[in-house]
Amino acid sequence: MAELVWGAHPAALVCLTTSDPEAQEAAREALAPWLVEKAPASWQPSEWKLQRSGSGWRLIDPEGNSCWRRSLPRALAWMEHAAAARWFQSSSLCVVHAALLQRCGQRLLLVGPRRAGKTTLGLALSRAGWFLLADEAVIVEGSDAFPVPRRVSLRPGSQRQLGDSVWSELQAGSGSLASPRRLWVRPPLPPRPWSGPVGDVLLLQAAGDRREPHRAEPLTALRQLLVQSSCGRQGLRSGMAALAPLVNQARCWHLPRAPLRQWVSWVNGQDLVTPNEEGGSHKQGDNPHG
Repeated sequence: MAELVWGAHPAALVCLTTSDPEAQEAAREALAPWLVEKAPASWQPSEWKLQRSGSGWRLIDPEGNSCWRRSLPRALAWMEHAAAARWFQSSSLCVVHAALLQRCGQRLLLVGPRRAGKTTLGLALSRAGWFLLADEAVIVEGSDAFPVPRRVSLRPGSQRQLGDSVWSELQAGSGSLASPRRLWVRPPLPPRPWSGPVGDVLLLQAAGDRREPHRAEPLTALRQLLVQSSCGRQGLRSGMAALAPLVNQARCWHLPRAPLRQWVSWVNGQDLVTPNEEGGSHKQGDNPHG
């Protein structure tokens, strides 16, 4: 019986248990960047089980609920996303619906509702000098952010924005999985640690009169973060208290709707993202995809 543990936050680890050699090998390949080889005994990951079932595979979540998938790759992809989504229900964690990026020691949070363009923009930025650490869920503690690992999930509409050549390259990448409705990809990651203070928070806007990025008032940013976080379920006062350190420490921006290239240009502009030369991932302009 093999136990594979992965995650980036000690209170948000996931353990997959399986006795099937094929499942063990496939899971190690799919989860390779996020595996924790020696988790301390004090860490208590949520446990999932994977086993053969007839002509397919059955996953069992920590509550004993099961899900059947015909193919092993689809079963693993479903588990990654379901495990990440579960942390939004945690009463002890503040989880924000956001993408987290890192470059040269600085971290950037893209916040917005579903279909706002977080994943597409995050992948475009990963080709312009950034590392995309998470595209869906980010744990916030004070002014620090921790990615909730999973493969990035793209809808067909992203292909039109990223372009056919980029889409084909993503499909051919290690750990990718394609279906008619989704493309799961695994962007390159920098060495750990992936957590740390957030320098800038970008609030993706669905619509608005302003055509340029502009600073967001702290209270306005706090309200928008609260709507896109699990903290809102804990009550207004406790939710605002959990997110206030992030808003007070980071610069917050409204990012209006724009073509993808314009978005990338804005984010990489000198006056939008806080310069920070601490640590190292890769420099602006370097392409982590090679």
